[in-house]
Amino acid sequence: MLSFVFGGSGSGKSSILQERMIRESMEHPEKKYLFLVPDQFTMETQRSLVEKHPWHGIMNIDVLSFGRLSYRVFEETGGVSQPVLDDTGKNLILRIVADRLKPELKVLGGYLKKQGYIHEIKSAISEFMQYGIGLAELRKIIDFSGNRGALAGKLKDLAVLYQGFEDYIRDHYLTKEESLQVLSNRVAKSRLLRGCSIVFDGFTVFTPIQLQVIREIMKTAENVYFTLLFDGREDPWKEAGEHSLFALSRKTLKALEKCAEDTGTDRGEDIFLREVPVPRLKSMPALSHLEQNLFRYPQKSFSGEPQGIRLAFLPGMQQEARYAARMIRRLIREEGYCFRDIGVVCGSLENYETVIGSEFSKLGIPFFIDQNRGILLNPFVEFIRSALRLVSQDFSADAVNHYIRTGLTELSPETADELDNYIREMGIRGFGRWSRMFAGLPKEESGRKSSGEDAEKESADLLVRLNEAREEVLRCAVFLKGMGKTASEKVRALYDFIAESRIQEKLAAFEREFEAHGDLARAREYHQIYPFIIDLLSEIVELSGEEEMTDQEFADLLDAGFSEMRVGTIPQNVDHVTVGDMQRSRLKEIRVLLFIGIDDTNIPGNASGGGILSDIDREFLQGSEYELAPSPRQKMYTQRLYLYMNLTKPSEKLYMTWAGCDQDGKTLRPAYLIEIIKKLYPDLIIEYLEEEEIFERLETWEDSYDYAAEGLREAVAGRLPAERESLLLQLLRVMRERDETAAETEKLLRSAFAGYRETRLPGHLALALCGDHLVGSITRLEIFAACAYEHFLKYELKLEERREFGFEAVDMGNLFHEVLAGFSERLTETEYSWLDFPQEEGEKLLREVLEERSAAYGNAVLYETARSRYALNRIGRILRRAVFTLQHQLRQGQFTPKEFEMSFSTLEDLESVNVALSEKEKLYLVGRIDRLDTCEEDNVCYVKVIDYKSGKNNFDIVALYHGLQLQLVTYLNAALEYEEKRQPEKEIVPAGILYYHIDDPILELREEKTPEEINAELRKVLRPTGIVNDDEGIIERMDASPGPVKEALPLTRKKDGSFAENGLLMSRENIDLVSSYAADKLKELGGGILDGEIGMHPYSRTDREACTFCPYGKVCGFDKKLPGYEKRVLPEEGREEILEKMRERCGGSV
Repeated sequence: MLSFVFGGSGSGKSSILQERMIRESMEHPEKKYLFLVPDQFTMETQRSLVEKHPWHGIMNIDVLSFGRLSYRVFEETGGVSQPVLDDTGKNLILRIVADRLKPELKVLGGYLKKQGYIHEIKSAISEFMQYGIGLAELRKIIDFSGNRGALAGKLKDLAVLYQGFEDYIRDHYLTKEESLQVLSNRVAKSRLLRGCSIVFDGFTVFTPIQLQVIREIMKTAENVYFTLLFDGREDPWKEAGEHSLFALSRKTLKALEKCAEDTGTDRGEDIFLREVPVPRLKSMPALSHLEQNLFRYPQKSFSGEPQGIRLAFLPGMQQEARYAARMIRRLIREEGYCFRDIGVVCGSLENYETVIGSEFSKLGIPFFIDQNRGILLNPFVEFIRSALRLVSQDFSADAVNHYIRTGLTELSPETADELDNYIREMGIRGFGRWSRMFAGLPKEESGRKSSGEDAEKESADLLVRLNEAREEVLRCAVFLKGMGKTASEKVRALYDFIAESRIQEKLAAFEREFEAHGDLARAREYHQIYPFIIDLLSEIVELSGEEEMTDQEFADLLDAGFSEMRVGTIPQNVDHVTVGDMQRSRLKEIRVLLFIGIDDTNIPGNASGGGILSDIDREFLQGSEYELAPSPRQKMYTQRLYLYMNLTKPSEKLYMTWAGCDQDGKTLRPAYLIEIIKKLYPDLIIEYLEEEEIFERLETWEDSYDYAAEGLREAVAGRLPAERESLLLQLLRVMRERDETAAETEKLLRSAFAGYRETRLPGHLALALCGDHLVGSITRLEIFAACAYEHFLKYELKLEERREFGFEAVDMGNLFHEVLAGFSERLTETEYSWLDFPQEEGEKLLREVLEERSAAYGNAVLYETARSRYALNRIGRILRRAVFTLQHQLRQGQFTPKEFEMSFSTLEDLESVNVALSEKEKLYLVGRIDRLDTCEEDNVCYVKVIDYKSGKNNFDIVALYHGLQLQLVTYLNAALEYEEKRQPEKEIVPAGILYYHIDDPILELREEKTPEEINAELRKVLRPTGIVNDDEGIIERMDASPGPVKEALPLTRKKDGSFAENGLLMSRENIDLVSSYAADKLKELGGGILDGEIGMHPYSRTDREACTFCPYGKVCGFDKKLPGYEKRVLPEEGREEILEKMRERCGGSV
């Protein structure tokens, strides 16, 4: 006999049937009584029945879901011969089938490797099964879609996959949908269902396959009851459009009566619960008004203030969650509620899960988020995926890094860092290279922190650790390289690797750690994950054990399984707040509901579920004779029913909120529901909580930090009103006086009023870092001049960017220097000099030196990749151009190269490189002069210094004045002093300091030219820049080329015989002045370093500044918006102004 119980939300439908079943079960203990409810309501229904039963026990009453009913019937009737596939099994089989049938898939074939796409295919096929659409029916739908090419193409591909899937599982497996089909065939044989009374409660709709089961139950059960959601004032049988609130209930009623008609089931007496207000809301007129009028037309407005209903606007989602947490705390504290009396529903649980967890935890609110979580980001899953990727990608640096960071290897985080840095710097990749012992360290690594024996021991210890780590990583290859051909062989290899890695033991340790910290949800996840993965491996063996597949196909198969797996959590205590979404919420009997996230992105939101069939496809298919899952339009209508069900669940209070922006700052608009609520309750005052009194918002001491920080931000910005400032000061005073919060409060205050304060290292610390003998390059001093804080980080804390194996611009410059030095050295071993070597000999020597130096440079990086080999060819071309251009320039004058790569270590007795800063403190400069040329006559020696640069450098007297370009002048000072000591009988005269730009420039020719003319133009471009003594005799000795345009110097003689001004020429007096000033500047900068100066005042000029290419930008914290942070703006002054300032600084003695 079939009976219905009709009633609105809160009318007592479930209670009436529970009380009836309890009464009848006591009167007829020999009979069986069943409640069939959705999965999420089984525990709640059992609890309710036990509480209502006089004996607090339900011996002959069972609470089941459809899945649990199948299990019980199969258990009773002998089970099924084939195992039942879960969603993970479907994914695995579809991955295998899709790979096999890919050539036949014209539309979907290109998307199969996309993560999650197999899941979408599985969802589409599951939908077909749930709605009773077999291959024959699907072909009819394809015919119906014939004039819509894209849709027909997708359906044809789905039919191919559907056929392949069914062929694969035929006679071997059943799907869940097919198990319901089998269940319907077994119902008649079940003693559990024969003659029973069964209640279907909590369902809004049934799929066709579920209706088939219900049809069979009607044949064998004595009484069948259904609860259906209806307004007690409406006629359930009266036709209404799909837009009506209870359209889904009418559709379900019609389908159930059709089942009864088909099976000849008698109709029993229906129960209509028409009491107004409904029992749940009898004492709450405002909530009762909502139940009677929400989404009903014409709408009636509630007169008066709606008690128990609050509507609030918050600036953001975080504030929404905070507001909800505060309300819960107040309800517990002030009105005596329990946590279990309160529920939270989110417009989007996905968007609000994190902020709710954060805010509820801060306020100590026990909560349970009713949601199953995916496992793709679990470390165990990452461990497996990264191990397989490590082997498939042949031990690439990224794959190794991913693997060692999973937290499940034997490597400590520190060792993982060392290994990652080492392999990236040394360019170690490929199984062959990993199979060999690590035998060497980068040059910079050896003795970086120590010197002598200590450095050797550090290096040896580091190599030992690195090789131990190498062996740990290589364990992957032992088990996973060459895993076999079949799926079962690969599973065995992977299982052995997991066992050898002691993963179960490590996961158990994590579980205990999470339990100790009170993170019970995470502890449960780690408890479940190991058996889940092992079950997945067993399932792969069972489904495709002898299937041959590549390692990549095996990895894809695992990913298909991982993507479908979910870990569920259960409440860890009885008294907790349940948090759910609109559709799948366990909320049953609650007194207070907080509904947050009522914005138009969630309500109605995107009704499309995505998937292979688009919204337009589904709308079109509504016209076919076969039913599919609801279209987006129908889902929007259904959402209104869920809104009604949720908003009418609380018996006493309803709080609703929406936010002004999301977590990314994107503006949100209120959902249409807000306007409906405003019309239903004209006197409802909307709370706009953009600003609230601090003390109104405080709930716990932990909570006070956030509000104190927020108030301090407003105060610092000058936006805090005087009255709120007074309250903030009171709060801070209390927090500072309380021992538990004093330290954190001090941190807040320091952060709030953060700004730059000039500081320097204490004397003892500066001495510990630098000693009283400072050793460093001129570049070090120039960096100190640019920004003392960058110098502190680079040279004293020794922070540096991670070095990567590769060939960059700086490497090219280093190689240029090495090859040119080697060429000069090799040239001295021949009968030739720079002035007279023939072209063939020069090219031969250059080629030999380049091959030697490039092979030894940077672990042979120049032979590693096609890009670096191209760079090597380009370097050879540039150096060839440089060598012959330098020879040509030398031939124009009387200077000859005297020294190459002249190291300061050979000039220890020179004051210009060993600078006395005070009686105790000294500055020892390190460096080398690229080339020193001299022109010697009877009593005079002219000195010229050449510096090779791969970038464009010009002499900049402003930069020199501020200590930013001291190198070349210091080199000149050292060279002059060197020659004075070597030839004391001669006058040593500075001839010039020059930058030679090593380049192979590209010319823009406006007319055709001969090769000789092109070479002449190139040599003209490559003339050096810098400073040259303006003495005519010296100029002629440097460049005696005929004609007005000089070939070795960038000079052009005018008609009056003078040279055109271009900043190259400088008088002897001014050269001496510049040299003297540079020497004084070195002392000033060296003294500043030893005095502990670390000021954060980077320089800034019109066209450049210190911070532009500084690698420490994310470390130093320089923020011009904070007080005290200022850059030193260097004025762009002319040469004469700078020279005059130099005279003043040098006391006019030069």
